[in-house]
Amino acid sequence: ALGTKTLKQGESYIFAVALFNMNKDTKTYKLRIKFKEAKTELSAISVDKEYMNKWVERNAYVQKSVDGYEKMVEPLLIEVKNIKEGMPVKKGTYIFTVEAIEITSKGFENFYSSKDIFINVE
Repeated sequence: ALGTKTLKQGESYIFAVALFNMNKDTKTYKLRIKFKEAKTELSAISVDKEYMNKWVERNAYVQKSVDGYEKMVEPLLIEVKNIKEGMPVKKGTYIFTVEAIEITSKGFENFYSSKDIFINVE
């Protein structure tokens, strides 16, 4: 897992996301984050998936060039908010997937890698 953090409603945390360019040539990348799932130890937590994106809406996903065999490190802000309109967060684990996307010289997007972030809410 990329990271795990225990938070409460209204709290936030900034993860440092590192991406290593495994190629000898300079490549251009951007990060993308999306909600994956919410669950307790026993069952799924019903959430509005689009609403869950508000937890990560303040992140700017800009393209960055990374030299061969070098890395980039980007901040990733997670803010614990409601899980649906007017519904506070429930105790459980909220999982977001961070994807690294390579941008080709022609502007196409290629999947490069992904990792999950786990937010445990008390």
